Amino acid sequence: MIKIYDDLIYSEALVEMHFRLMHEQVYRYDNTTNVPFGTELDHRFFGMNWYPNDMPKWVDELFTTLSNKITFLQDEYYDLQVVSLNLQVQGQDGDFHQDNYGDGNWYTLMVFPLVTWKTEWGGEFIYGDQEIDYVPGRVIFFDGSVLHRGLSPKIPHVPRITLVYRLKNLEKTI
Repeated sequence: MIKIYDDLIYSEALVEMHFRLMHEQVYRYDNTTNVPFGTELDHRFFGMNWYPNDMPKWVDELFTTLSNKITFLQDEYYDLQVVSLNLQVQGQDGDFHQDNYGDGNWYTLMVFPLVTWKTEWGGEFIYGDQEIDYVPGRVIFFDGSVLHRGLSPKIPHVPRITLVYRLKNLEKTI
């Protein structure tokens, strides 16, 4: 199950996010695929993770805004667990992975927060056997147990950034 939304984020908000992520955000080279302890890491990105009690206010406000616009997210059974900020540069293709943390009731809400992106730059999102273009402001909601990955940009000096909200579904309702 995957749902794609291209009209949920106002252009002014997208410009503000783009500016924050390109000029104010500090990135670490430690965001990795979630793998069991002791297992070699599949891929490594620039980025960071926030938990609900430590995320920046604008990240929390964006989630609230999206939850108000995506009606089934208003369901009290979705519990935000962690938010990941990922930045990939040319050559940093992600490997196929799952966001389900072992029990299959995890969903992912992913935002493409850059205001400028050209299709020829690449950065596609692969979900199962579907290839989905990186489109500025695009929001994708999907079942985290399905294998997926993000491809890096095809050109140098252009980062591909995603903001990823991981949700635990306490009772399957959709």
